[in-house]
Amino acid sequence: MAAAVAALPLHAGEVLLSEDFESYASTAEILDVTTGGWTAHGSNGGGMPPLLREASDRQFIEVSKDPRTGKLRNGFLTRTVPGLTEANTVRLKFRMLHGSEKTGQYAGLFDAERMKGYAVYWTAGEGPTTGVVRLLRFDATSPVEWSDLGEEIGVVKNADVHHIAREMPLAEFDLLLDLESGEMTLAMDGQEKLSLRDPEPLRGLDQIVLRGNGGGFFDDLEVSSP
Repeated sequence: MAAAVAALPLHAGEVLLSEDFESYASTAEILDVTTGGWTAHGSNGGGMPPLLREASDRQFIEVSKDPRTGKLRNGFLTRTVPGLTEANTVRLKFRMLHGSEKTGQYAGLFDAERMKGYAVYWTAGEGPTTGVVRLLRFDATSPVEWSDLGEEIGVVKNADVHHIAREMPLAEFDLLLDLESGEMTLAMDGQEKLSLRDPEPLRGLDQIVLRGNGGGFFDDLEVSSP
């Protein structure tokens, strides 16, 4: 489905959402509509609140661990991005890491119904591995379930991933989408990894979606419109 094209320039634009989780004192503040505006979704129904974590004097979140029991569960954390629906070009930057082995986390941009969108999906193997990074495309007729991984339109094999999946600091990702031409690029830790084109680009993106699996760490989320 995807054909290689020349790389798109990566440059800053109008920031639609910026979230570093530094200002929160509790999980409740993240989910409060007046202070955070995030919504938690458990894969088996109900909410799955994120946990606040700290390392190297930086605060970030862990998605998919029960804050009451510490038991690992799977789920989503979502937030509407004002102005995203009207954007023709969108850039998603974030940091992500794995909290356990043999897991898969993603961050992506979806429509309001969570049926159509794109996501950067990083899987971790067993032991100190780098894992594999995939660019996923979703075009469903009902809200995407936690187990649904859509269609793979690009892959960065483990030989080209140079960040250990469970080793601090969190890895940096930078996804640029041209929703008119379908051209897109993906960089990891400052190095371009993918450049491709979706011949049928998905429009009407509305929210950011974080998918946690067995404890996924996320930080420094930014959505902009160059």
